Amino acid sequence: MNSSLTIGFFVHVIRTFFRPFHPRQFPYLRFGATVALGLAAGWLFVQFNIPLPWMLGPLVATTLAALMHIPVSAPAVVRPPMSNMIGVMLGAGFTPDMLSKAPQWLGTLAIQVVLMVLLAVIGSQFYRRAGKLDPVTALYAGMPGGLMEMSMLAEEKGGDGQVVALIHSARILFIVMTVPFIVQWLEHVQLGPRQASNLSVMDAPA
Repeated sequence: MNSSLTIGFFVHVIRTFFRPFHPRQFPYLRFGATVALGLAAGWLFVQFNIPLPWMLGPLVATTLAALMHIPVSAPAVVRPPMSNMIGVMLGAGFTPDMLSKAPQWLGTLAIQVVLMVLLAVIGSQFYRRAGKLDPVTALYAGMPGGLMEMSMLAEEKGGDGQVVALIHSARILFIVMTVPFIVQWLEHVQLGPRQASNLSVMDAPA
């Protein structure tokens, strides 16, 4: 009896995991075309030595495709693995030496907290008055960060989650299309492709 319950449990887990990837739910052709478009755009940006080519290239290409009503698609089920990969890449950049300098960041962090509060107040008031949005939608649209979180919270509180997602998407697009160039210009640093380390993932210890 216990073995049959265990088998049934594992079958249920496997079915639940693979359900979003069923051909009726996962748009394989559209997703494959979207990935191909992003790779082509990233390669093109590399050829022109544009900062952050593998981020800006696919972002520009897929945004233009969506505006032109070309059927691009990125199902929600692919987001968590990509977020995990980005988290590992960012986390790998932190070293003990960097963390030892954390006390020096206290002033900057304090200013950032104040700035975030000011941006939230000013942003929500702007969308409320100039954008004519309802109070809930304006509040979450004006928050400086968290596209998915703000969209979900707006819907839970009775706001328009789609409007919030659109506003935050436009904000992110504007930031990533301007900040790299500004940093490169002001700080005289090169934000192009990083030098290959010639290390394979197979070289990583268990």
